[in-house]
Amino acid sequence: MIYYKDDELLIRNMQQSDAQIFTDEECAQGWHASVEKYERRLRDQVEGKCISLVAEYQGQPAGYVNVYPDSPWGALGGQGFPEIVDFGVLEKYQRRGIGSKLMDIAEELAAGYADTVYLGVGLHKGYGSAQRMYVKRGYLPDGTGVWHGNEPCASYDTAYAIDDDLALYLSKKLSREKEESKTRGELPEKFQVHIRVMRPEDYEKVYALWMSCKNMGFNNLDDSRDGILKYLKRNPSTSFVAVKDEAIVGVILSGNDGRRGFIHHMAVSESCRRQGIASALLSHALEALKAEGIHKVACVVFQRNEAGNAFWESQGFTERQDLAYRNKALTELIRIDT
Repeated sequence: MIYYKDDELLIRNMQQSDAQIFTDEECAQGWHASVEKYERRLRDQVEGKCISLVAEYQGQPAGYVNVYPDSPWGALGGQGFPEIVDFGVLEKYQRRGIGSKLMDIAEELAAGYADTVYLGVGLHKGYGSAQRMYVKRGYLPDGTGVWHGNEPCASYDTAYAIDDDLALYLSKKLSREKEESKTRGELPEKFQVHIRVMRPEDYEKVYALWMSCKNMGFNNLDDSRDGILKYLKRNPSTSFVAVKDEAIVGVILSGNDGRRGFIHHMAVSESCRRQGIASALLSHALEALKAEGIHKVACVVFQRNEAGNAFWESQGFTERQDLAYRNKALTELIRIDT
């Protein structure tokens, strides 16, 4: 999903390809970087635990930040408050406003969940610029003192190393008014859209959405309510919903047979189209399939569905094979990722 766009800067969800790019770039600038950090964020994003953002500057990944809407960690952990975690901008892209824009978007996303957001900042010199930025943005110490790992440090204890795990937690009050934000560039409306793994309690709502717009994927489901609900239960770990204002506005159903994946169906509510939701749903499904070792994915579209064909081709589904199903003209499209 795209959260911000101008002539030079694009802010979107993190993708699998970003993990190695950031790891290599940070190692090159002398940081202790590991691809596992980014893969963990990608897994959490697929599972609906966080929203991972990446800033592209002139087409190149330049910075990142993560929002955990209900963080279990730190001073406000487990209390329903969002936490901003693991914020960084590559050194060669610093002092271009990229970090500030990432934080703008992160805070606006956090405001969709609570009126307070918090974060932890390291105490050694390497976090100096971040410390100054957070203070300028209105973050204040929460009064719990210094933490190491996920535990507050005891008074007068001398057993703590001055490392990345030694941190001070800061919090900030957020405005939740539905006013137009200056941070959204070309986006047409407030983006309170969250993508997560489909749950059993979603099935009835997904069925209603599917019946209202059956034009983006292969309409191969039994149209009966029982047939569709039975189908929804088959591959929950690789099927996702887009949620806006507590309503399901998008869905993608995918699975695999052990050799290749299948996008069985995708739909987005008509009022929420052209906002990047379909692309974000597909990105989540593809990442989940990759996590299961699947790199070849197919979908089937009615040939008369010009919009559907154009969408899938724009997402890298290029190999084509004409099919016939119940006397209807279909096309199978395939995407292969390395």
